[in-house]
Amino acid sequence: MPECWWYAKYGYCSVGEECLYRHPKERRIECPDYARGFCKNARNPALRHQKPTKPPPLPPNAN
Repeated sequence: MPECWWYAKYGYCSVGEECLYRHPKERRIECPDYARGFCKNARNPALRHQKPTKPPPLPPNAN
């Protein structure tokens, strides 16, 4: 079965489970909010949540 082009590019598919194409989890794009340290969709992410290799940056006035 071919991959869903929309899912591979945007990380979600509006058709969902009824889509005729494959939705490979490893092809999802990375979530920019999660990469910054917090994502409001952490329990049901549409985008890939990959653990960061380093801690998120500190806020500008963190002294």
